[in-house]
Amino acid sequence: MFSSEAPAVLALLNWKTVVVTLWLLGSVSVLVCSLWRIIRFDRLLKLVSTPAPIEIQQMATEIAECLGLRNEPSINITSARVSPMVWWLGGQVRVFLPVALTSQMEPAQIRCILAHELTHIHRRDHLVRWIEWLVCVCFWWNPIAWWARHNLRITEEICCDALVLTKLKTNSRGYAESLLSTLEILASSTIRPPAMASEINSGGFIERRIRMIVSRKPIPLT
Repeated sequence: MFSSEAPAVLALLNWKTVVVTLWLLGSVSVLVCSLWRIIRFDRLLKLVSTPAPIEIQQMATEIAECLGLRNEPSINITSARVSPMVWWLGGQVRVFLPVALTSQMEPAQIRCILAHELTHIHRRDHLVRWIEWLVCVCFWWNPIAWWARHNLRITEEICCDALVLTKLKTNSRGYAESLLSTLEILASSTIRPPAMASEINSGGFIERRIRMIVSRKPIPLT
């Protein structure tokens, strides 16, 4: 009896070993590739970025006080073709604004974009990025993990929009126009940042976001 069942047990064990091995190899591959991309992107930002002008720094200070941020982030201007974003690899949180925006937008519009990024910090979305990344590294094979990440980012953007409008008492039409202007200015090809970045249009959904902002009514995600 034992001898007849032994081959089946061995076959099952071998199958489980193969699955676990593939799972681990896939996770290691995703981990190494994503870390390499994160490091390269961070180096790029350091090479092509400078501290923001005093006017923008003062805007950030005022917004941070309104949001109750204990530690004010570093505000930087970058020549890299990226969207406005929050970037954190430990230490001080950094906000990056592309020079294409700051050179073409009015101060009121820049303030709206800056407010949106600082609400990400207020919500601690930069910490969520790492948890989200770790989940996708471990469950790279599961489409539900990637679907959940996509929907999480959509929800984050909507929550940040709501905070900008309510907590900072921002004019809804002016804020919507600032978002649209940002998309128009950055319509040409931009560098897609690694998963650690919280971008202003992360997750897409921009049309529904604009409708929600102008109407000040929440839009269902489904």
